[in-house]
Amino acid sequence: MGEMPERSPWGPWTEFGRSICGAEEAVAATIDQILTDGGTLLWQKYLERKAFSFASNAISDALVSRLRMCYVSHDSGETAVDGALRGPEWNIEDEPQPCEIDSWARMHLPVRRSGKADEASTSGGKLPGKPRRGQLASSSRPKAASGLSSVKEKATDQPPRMFMLEGENAVDPEEERMREAKAQEEARKRDKERLAKESEKTQEEERRKVQQLHEEMSKRPHTFDTEGNLIWVDELKPERLPKLVEAFGYSMKREPKMRDDKAALGTTMAAPKAKQRPRRRQVHWPCAVTSAAAEMLPRPRLSQCMHS
Repeated sequence: MGEMPERSPWGPWTEFGRSICGAEEAVAATIDQILTDGGTLLWQKYLERKAFSFASNAISDALVSRLRMCYVSHDSGETAVDGALRGPEWNIEDEPQPCEIDSWARMHLPVRRSGKADEASTSGGKLPGKPRRGQLASSSRPKAASGLSSVKEKATDQPPRMFMLEGENAVDPEEERMREAKAQEEARKRDKERLAKESEKTQEEERRKVQQLHEEMSKRPHTFDTEGNLIWVDELKPERLPKLVEAFGYSMKREPKMRDDKAALGTTMAAPKAKQRPRRRQVHWPCAVTSAAAEMLPRPRLSQCMHS
């Protein structure tokens, strides 16, 4: 059923603008879509305009950096007097050829001798047709004697080329003070490092001792006194405990006759006899006591009989 219109004292309400609301909503949606599409087009145009300039700048920067890397800036060199361009003197020179050997290294290299020279030196003979070195020296000695003497005289007249350089070292008190301060600082630093190493070593030893003590405490029974000192508790040894019942030694008094007989028998017997039990002593009652009364009386103990 349709919705009932609201009633009023003057009758039901009539909505005259309901037919116009649909048209307004359609117009609003159309305008919103037009604005959205227009903004999208404007944003695309803006990106195209900015993208072209950005791409051109990026390409030009890449090309310039590539050219600078390939063609490094350098000095073109001086021009000639007549205004000509650079000549061949500006070109790179050829690499010099290394020498076979230096003159100063001739005494430091091994000498390779021929086999004939080695044989001649070992045999002590001389080659035919060639004079020895001593003969050449003796023949040329008288000719060059006068020249050598003049050269020696000239050499002795010349002053020595090597001499000691004597430099005067002026002592600066400020420099000496700074040197002493630096030396003291280095000594203090070395002492500090040494003390730190000793302290670290001592702490390591103490830690190892504490660890060993803890391991031993976990294995052995222990306790602590009132001052916190460690006391080891020894295990209970039953063989060292005191006796609960003390056995006292005793001896019994024997008759003289029995002692004499035992002494006499002990001299003749080879093997020891077993201990004899003491015999009970008979008690002699007086005549006034009858046998029936004697039976009613208590029997005396063995010790009383022996002492009586």
